Amino acid sequence: MGASEHKSTAYHGPGIREVVTRVYEAIRDRGVHDPVCQIAGYLLSGEPAYITGFRGARELIQSVERYEIVGELLRAYFVDAGEGPAEPGDAG
Repeated sequence: MGASEHKSTAYHGPGIREVVTRVYEAIRDRGVHDPVCQIAGYLLSGEPAYITGFRGARELIQSVERYEIVGELLRAYFVDAGEGPAEPGDAG
C-alpha cells in the first residue's frame, strides 16, 4: 500500500513523538524487555503483544497508525542527519 493510499486519521490525542516516548518509558520501566526491540517488533508486525499494557502503553500506541509512527521516526532520523525537511511537505 503506497503512502498516497493511506487516509488521514481523526486522531486528536498526544503527538506521535509523545506517544512513542510514553510507550518507550512504560516498556523500560516495566524492566522486562528492550523498549527499542519491542516497539520495532510492533511496528513491523502489527502484533500488539509486543507492547506492555503497563500504564496503558498498548492502547496508546494503537491509537496512532503504525505508518504514521514510522514516518515520524524517519523524519526525525533524516532531520537529525541534516538530510530532510522538518515537517511533512517542507521543501527543505
